[in-house]
Formats: sequence, C-alpha cells, structure tokens
Amino acid sequence: MSHLMKTVDGHLAKGASGHLAKCCKCNDCDPPIPCVLCVTFSGLAGDFAPWNGPNIVTHDRSAGSCVWGDNLFTPPYLYVSWTTQWNLTLVIGSNCGIQFTGPDTPCDPRGAYTQHDCFDSECVDRNSCEDSVGATAGISYGECI
Repeated sequence: MSHLMKTVDGHLAKGASGHLAKCCKCNDCDPPIPCVLCVTFSGLAGDFAPWNGPNIVTHDRSAGSCVWGDNLFTPPYLYVSWTTQWNLTLVIGSNCGIQFTGPDTPCDPRGAYTQHDCFDSECVDRNSCEDSVGATAGISYGECI
C-alpha cells in the first residue's frame, strides 16, 4: 500500500499521483528522493507561527537540482535545499526569516533539523526570532496531514 502526500484539506499534493513521485535529478541518488516532501515545524512564534504543523514542498527543477519549494522567491515561501548538508529556510519577507540545518546525507533529507539562523529586523513582530528559540523542524516522506 502506497502512502500519499496530502494537503491539509485532504487532496493529493502536487506530484503525488497514487504513489510517491520520485525526482532523479538530485545528487544522482538511487533510489531518488521523492518530488514531494513534508516539512513539519513546532514552536515557531511571531511572524513564523502560521507555519507550525505540516507543510508540503515540491521539487522545483527550475531553481536547481536539489531544491524543493513552492512560490520560490515570492514571500512568504518555504524551501529545502542541499549544499554540503540539507537546509530548510522559511522566508516571510525581506530580513524576516528563519533557517534550520539538517542531515549531511546527500540522498536523504529526512530527520530532525536544528535552528541555524534567524532574521526579524523587518518582521511585523520584531521578537519573532527571540520567541522562536527552541523551535524544531523535520522532514519526512509519506503522508503530510
């Protein structure tokens, strides 16, 4: 039985057509990383608070071989990317965002992420970073509900 990626309202996520759609263009992974990832936040506060809970990101080949995100570069947006480790970035606006770092396994972004950096000088709530200290993030495959 396949696990399907679903949006909060229960619909199939973009890229989920009855099975976990795979993306072959990231780090030559075999097996490939799914096209749809589930990002879950807990403990975000201030301007970041609406992102608590599960969020779906879709592989975006136009942004690079190892980038997942929707509406990239049009705030607010969330994206997952690979450099020498997995990075998770939530951008609310200019100088309003939070970053997490995760595993250094190039073919598996799943797992717990730790807060790496935060900017709130242009957030509506200028205490968003301070109030989000201790927030957690993680990435998983499968259902995102």
